[in-house]
Amino acid sequence: MDYHSRVCDKATQESDEENDVPYAIRADSVKGICGLSNLGNTCFMNSALQCLSNTVLLTEFFLTKRFKKDINELNVLGTKGDLAKKYALFLKNIWIG
Repeated sequence: MDYHSRVCDKATQESDEENDVPYAIRADSVKGICGLSNLGNTCFMNSALQCLSNTVLLTEFFLTKRFKKDINELNVLGTKGDLAKKYALFLKNIWIG
């Protein structure tokens, strides 16, 4: 578990997370063609994440950071956008690499 925590923490750190500069897909970007590591019984979740990440309009919505204007930060039951921000970082990692 310790290794997993270090790797995940490193993968989700983002210096420009708070700004609205879109992530840029470059010619050397991996464009979603990468595998996800299974951590025991995560294969179904990984399959779902791969399918979602290859839904082009949804991925563009997150990579261009347009999702930020739709975050409801006033909902006391919500995550204040943390889940959406982490999903955007996940997409950045597997699309831009």
